[in-house]
Parts: sequence; C-alpha cells; structure tokens
Amino acid sequence: MMGNGEFKIPSFYSVPGAIHRGEHASMCFGVSATKSVRIEPGVEAVKPSLVRCLPVSPRKTTEYTLTAEDGKGHTLQQSFVVQVVR
Repeated sequence: MMGNGEFKIPSFYSVPGAIHRGEHASMCFGVSATKSVRIEPGVEAVKPSLVRCLPVSPRKTTEYTLTAEDGKGHTLQQSFVVQVVR
C-alpha cells in the first residue's frame, strides 16, 4: 500500500495539456494509501506511486482516467484530457 495517510489522488495531469500530432506530453500522477492503480486508455502497466510521470503520444484528443483502489473495496477516479491539435 502506497502512502501512509488518507486514500486520495493528489495529482493527475499532463504537461503540456495540448500537443500537435506526433509530439508527446508527460502524464503525471500521484496516489496515497492506495493498493492498486490503473490508467485508461492503457499506456503501460503502472503501480501506486507518490510521484510518477510517463510519456504519452495520443493521435487524437484523448481523455485519460486514473482509477485507484485501496484494497478495502473503495475506489477513486480522476480524469483529464490531452488535446491534439493539427
């Protein structure tokens, strides 16, 4: 279980929030008191982390959703959109 406090998603965002097709953005997330985490659409297998960034290169505007589970049947979700401009 990651974190030693409240079950939460303190961060889930991308830098930048808009890219041109073929470019990449950094998707960053952080979770606390979490047993498992997944990101959809899937970019790669992820594990709970207080701070982690991954490169993403969507071909079209895409909404990413992070789902965190605490192992006690509770889940949290947070989403953001990476805009792909021409």
